[in-house]
Amino acid sequence: MDSLSKVFHYSEAYMSFLIKKNTGLRFMKLITGLKMSDACEYLKNANMTIEKISELIGYNSSDHF
Repeated sequence: MDSLSKVFHYSEAYMSFLIKKNTGLRFMKLITGLKMSDACEYLKNANMTIEKISELIGYNSSDHF
């Protein structure tokens, strides 16, 4: 959220408000949903291990994926 708010020159609180207002989701729920959407596409269309997919979508460990 910090990086995103700096890019748009908004406070984190206002950026959070805008995201919730426009998506209906809190920031972390939005990010998790996007990651899971990407993971589903990789699982359906790529011949990759779970470890590789979890790394590609931003998890430090496949255990957390």
